[in-house]
This record gives sequence, C-alpha cells and structure tokens, in this order.
Amino acid sequence: MSLFLQTLIFFIVARSAQTILEAENPAALSAALDELSTLTKSHLSLTKGENDHPFTECATFADDIKPTYTFQNGWHFIDQPYLDEGGSLSDFTFT
Repeated sequence: MSLFLQTLIFFIVARSAQTILEAENPAALSAALDELSTLTKSHLSLTKGENDHPFTECATFADDIKPTYTFQNGWHFIDQPYLDEGGSLSDFTFT
C-alpha cells in the first residue's frame, strides 16, 4: 500500500470518528481537542500537521514522530499487543 493511500485511510477513519463523537459524545470530542491543544502549545514543531482539523490531522502523528522518537517505533503496530497484566505471547494460544 502506498504511503499516500495509507495516510488517506487514516484521515478518513479519524474524520469518521470525529463525526461520531460530534453526534454521540461532544464532551469527549471537546476533551480530546483540549488534549491536542496542549501538545500544539508545548511541542509546536511536532504538530506541524495539525492545523484547522487537529482531531483528524493527528491520525498520522505516531508515524510523523517516528524519525525523532525511535524508541516508540515498536509501540505503533497492532501486531505487538500490550500485555497489561504481564506474561508473554507464549502464554496465549491464538494465531
């Protein structure tokens, strides 16, 4: 998949989520936007992509900062689960 197509998909999903929050839970959307505004004030150089639509535009944030914060690279993929109760992948029987 091309990077352009992947980015477009991320933006479409994020915009869809924003539409749902606008209709079903405006307070949650407002809280998310408040969190995003904090980052734009403290780390403006990291949020250059978040302009008029920060909720949607932050969808690529984890990819955008990977070159700068390489220690987080392994946290960004759904194929690496977070085991919040400890253990290891070998403790599970799934494919």
